[in-house]
Amino acid sequence: MCATQFGELRRNYETIEASGLSIIGLALEETSAADTKKFVPSMGGEPPFPLVSDVERVQTKGFEQTTSYLIDADGVVRQVYPMLTYARGSMRAMLRDVERVLADG
Repeated sequence: MCATQFGELRRNYETIEASGLSIIGLALEETSAADTKKFVPSMGGEPPFPLVSDVERVQTKGFEQTTSYLIDADGVVRQVYPMLTYARGSMRAMLRDVERVLADG
């Protein structure tokens, strides 16, 4: 996960979380959960959302970079963002997805 991804998710976390949705960061660049933890200080510290690794690639076959999941209050994965570019436009699109998920009930 790059500094831009971290920053955009951190800035928008409260808005997304307040809507009843959750952010989970899944780091694939690292080779272990310990490696994932090593880069956290360089990104401004622990994120307000879970950051996990799938070292064995059990859940992430086919994904080549960090993936974000939009999960509703019932724990249902509503949107997957593989290889999402976290430019401001992409974050606005993610927030529109949040609104859509909320409208779907």
